[in-house]
Amino acid sequence: MILISAYTSQILLVTLLFAFACIYLKRKNLFNIKEAVIYSISFLLPLTASLFFKNYISGNFDAVVYDNSFILLAIQNWFSPMLNGLQNNILNYHIYLLSHILKIQLWLFVIFPCSLIVYGIILNLKSDKTRISLYLLFTALCYIGLHIIFTYLTSYNVLVRYTLPVLPLLLITAAGGLAQIKNKTVIALFIIINILGIISLTGAPHIKRPDGYKTLADTLTKSGVSQNYNFIMPIRANLLDKYFYIKGQRYSIYQLTTSEAQKTYLNENEIKSINQNKSYKNQYIKRFLIQNNISKEFENYVLNMFSNKNSIVILKDNSIAMFSDEQLKLIAQSQNLDKYPYQFLRLSKLYNNIIKVFNKNYKLKQKIINKNWEIYIFEIQ
Repeated sequence: MILISAYTSQILLVTLLFAFACIYLKRKNLFNIKEAVIYSISFLLPLTASLFFKNYISGNFDAVVYDNSFILLAIQNWFSPMLNGLQNNILNYHIYLLSHILKIQLWLFVIFPCSLIVYGIILNLKSDKTRISLYLLFTALCYIGLHIIFTYLTSYNVLVRYTLPVLPLLLITAAGGLAQIKNKTVIALFIIINILGIISLTGAPHIKRPDGYKTLADTLTKSGVSQNYNFIMPIRANLLDKYFYIKGQRYSIYQLTTSEAQKTYLNENEIKSINQNKSYKNQYIKRFLIQNNISKEFENYVLNMFSNKNSIVILKDNSIAMFSDEQLKLIAQSQNLDKYPYQFLRLSKLYNNIIKVFNKNYKLKQKIINKNWEIYIFEIQ
């Protein structure tokens, strides 16, 4: 239940673990139909409960970029203290590795620990007579493989950090092999290198993360922004409640991505094309990104949806809506459009447009910038 609540695709992981456990027990003549039925029910009950209590399906669709170098990035993040691409996959990561191949840091902190872990997995597979390690490894590979297949065949895109649930299976498999290495100097060096990598300035604890909703709440409180105002949030409307409870109306920028809203800035063929074209590298998304004029339909839709007699606060998260109109035009007219997640491009354009609409129709009372947050307060009478 905890796994499923954390991330929807854990349903896939739990299913794979259950299936391979049944296969293993069957091959060892330990399979019991009665126990299997009980375990199936215990698995289905939390899954069924989650469908009732969880009103959305988590995952990554148009906010993720992907190419096959994802595998190299995943291996590095699994087995080394040097983490990369935590917020999004890094395209052409093999080129990055090749460009740093002569650097001692890459060999010490990435290639050596990753190679030793892989070697440990191979050793364990060769010596494990119970074959449990093989089943664990196969479960992990199937999980990752299915994510990649979904990426190629559906609108889903696999993200490196969401493959972490299978890491314990890989490390358990590797541990059995590493325990067989008689040269303790190698193991000691492995431990020292990992510790040095972790505490270094480029280690995982020092990675700069986007400033979250606590930072935003502190900024709103210090600036005297009223909780009674109406707010337009970057994602879900209740994400700020833990730190700053909004008493007014709550909206989300995602309300402008519904089918009804899209009709105010895209035509029917464009909507269909964007929804079906995974690369988004076509004339329709380009036209949307470079358009200067805001349609009257879009302006009226925004005003009718978001504005009433109360002042409204637009909260813009520059970690997901980071592009200005000028930057969007350059991206749209370049050869690298498909390397930018469509969600970030779309949200940037929508934010730019709604701020223009409110600037045109209402008075900007205050603009606050703190780290990756931009806060616009419009006075509506």
